[in-house]
Amino acid sequence: MKKSIKWRITIIFIMVVSFCIGAIILCNTLIIEPAYIDNRVNILKKTYEVLDDGIMNAYSRGYVLKDIFNESSNSKRNNPFSPFNPSNPMSPYNQYRQQSKTMQSDNNDSTSNSYRNVDDYFSEFLNAMQDRYSISIMLADNDNNYFSLYKNTRNMDNRIRAYLFKKEENKKRLNTIVENEKYTISINRNANGLGELESFGFLSDNETVFLMTTPIVSMKESIDIFNNVLIMISLIAIFIGSIIIYFTSSRITEPIKELANLSKKMSNLDFDSKYKGNRIDEIGILGNSMNEMNKKLENTIKDLKNANIKLQSDIEQKEKLDTMRKEFVANVSHELKTPIALIQGYTEGLEQGMAKTDEDKAYYLNVIKDEASKMNKMVRELLELSLLEKEVDDLDVRRVNLKELVCQVVGAHELDIEQKKLNIDINIDDNIVVWADEFKLEEVVRNYFTNAMNHIDDNKIINMYVEKISENKIRFFVYNSGEQLSDENLIKIWDKFYKTDKARTRAYGGTGLGLSIVKIIADKHKTECGAINVDEDSTKGIKKGIKFYYDLYMD
Repeated sequence: MKKSIKWRITIIFIMVVSFCIGAIILCNTLIIEPAYIDNRVNILKKTYEVLDDGIMNAYSRGYVLKDIFNESSNSKRNNPFSPFNPSNPMSPYNQYRQQSKTMQSDNNDSTSNSYRNVDDYFSEFLNAMQDRYSISIMLADNDNNYFSLYKNTRNMDNRIRAYLFKKEENKKRLNTIVENEKYTISINRNANGLGELESFGFLSDNETVFLMTTPIVSMKESIDIFNNVLIMISLIAIFIGSIIIYFTSSRITEPIKELANLSKKMSNLDFDSKYKGNRIDEIGILGNSMNEMNKKLENTIKDLKNANIKLQSDIEQKEKLDTMRKEFVANVSHELKTPIALIQGYTEGLEQGMAKTDEDKAYYLNVIKDEASKMNKMVRELLELSLLEKEVDDLDVRRVNLKELVCQVVGAHELDIEQKKLNIDINIDDNIVVWADEFKLEEVVRNYFTNAMNHIDDNKIINMYVEKISENKIRFFVYNSGEQLSDENLIKIWDKFYKTDKARTRAYGGTGLGLSIVKIIADKHKTECGAINVDEDSTKGIKKGIKFYYDLYMD
């Protein structure tokens, strides 16, 4: 859980909100009060500019301070005789205002603009400053006349005298903010942090003294209260917000968990799982990309598996071919070694005159002829086997009467049948017609029949019959009484050069290739062949033996 994305998002949220709140508190503590003082200083500066501009314009027209302001030192703005009250038409300021308007209409020059400024700024701006910022103003000229606006004259008078005659003491008492050749702006606080922002100096004529004050309050207590309230609200907001963020972040983490499980299954080569979301954001894009990667990876691994299987099959086939080639060379060498040795031995015997009589010579020649015939038969079977394995010889499938073909093969061995006194029974209907390559089917019947004659016992029974195994398929059997084969031999007899009894095989001239040829022909016909042991059953007159079968397709 320590590494959970939900926890990380929640912690990041808490850290960001805490940082923002800390920054706000820091700004409140360090910036708000200085900014508040700076704003009041700018207001006093602006008031000085307007006051100086208006008075100097009045002076330039011949007015003096007592003509501009009412001589009543305690006048207020609501006094009907106040020079700033438009309802007093007899005040010197209103007379001056009317004069400035008349001159402005007669002569629209820069001087008339000055009278307009005096009118506008004195009546509007100074009143606005008093209403909004409680600015008190007092002026004094060289005639020692004091004129106070909006405040107690005696208090203002004493303060101007203190500024004029006790400068060093005032500097120690006040906290000076702005000081230049025209005026000084200072903070005058009491022990409780309350006080005034004072601006004292001279107007542009360097003779008229002014004093402006505006009350200021200590922001520290207000800032502390605001900070405490902010901290309480922030803690509640952080708690509620963290809970909301923790649970709503599941919309992000759950799809990520799903993608993580999907990637884990992909690493285990499980490609059945897919991303099933329908999001259109980055997670949806990632999920769709993983689906595409899943599909491509599945196809790639399938291709690799198929290629690996094919490669493995090719390797096994190559090893099998190498083994078959070695076995083939060994078997052919073994099969040829005996007849070649016999031919060589009897030929040398003839050359050395070991055959004394004509009968001995005839015997020697018959042995040489018989061994040469066996070698010729083996070579022909090897050639036929090679052609069948290389698929050089294509099948010529046609309709074949099975009984006629079987009787033809049996008839070709009539002399052997009479010499061995064999009991042959052919139990096949005359009208059974099968689809097969007639030449190849004849080879199958011949190999089965000769194999039965060569392995028959003293009962000398050979039965040839068919059984129907499906609507259009029959099984052709060749049974002979004799020794049964082990389960291992029933499988191996279809291998090339395999002989269950090499001594007997040598006696009847077998090569061990006949059943291999039958197996290949069956494969080419896409049918089946095999051998089954038959147990003796006296009640049915069946002798112990073995039967070979070959499946055929009918019309």
